Amino acid sequence: RIRCGLHSADVFVGNLGSKMRMKYGVLGDGVNLASRLEELNKRYLTEVLISEDVLVQPGVREEFLVRPLDRVVVKGRVKPTPIFEVLDRVEFASDRTRLVAEQSASAMQ
Repeated sequence: RIRCGLHSADVFVGNLGSKMRMKYGVLGDGVNLASRLEELNKRYLTEVLISEDVLVQPGVREEFLVRPLDRVVVKGRVKPTPIFEVLDRVEFASDRTRLVAEQSASAMQ
């Protein structure tokens, strides 16, 4: 079973190290949060979790059906991060899935 955590942020990407030992890598708080979201899938029994920063990207709300899941404080942060589960693509979502998304949204308000 595949689990995925998505977050949108500015990060450092590129070759790290010296001429003798070079490694391509990604560093930054955004990478850490995406990793923590991936780990949280185990706890919430979900497959794809996204942060609010992903949700506000153009086209995400129109293309994907999501439900608010929780506000979590991940390791390395003090401020709670709202997290959302991606349920389905809007065009393929069943009536039951749409109802779950609507009820979850009203429960979290």
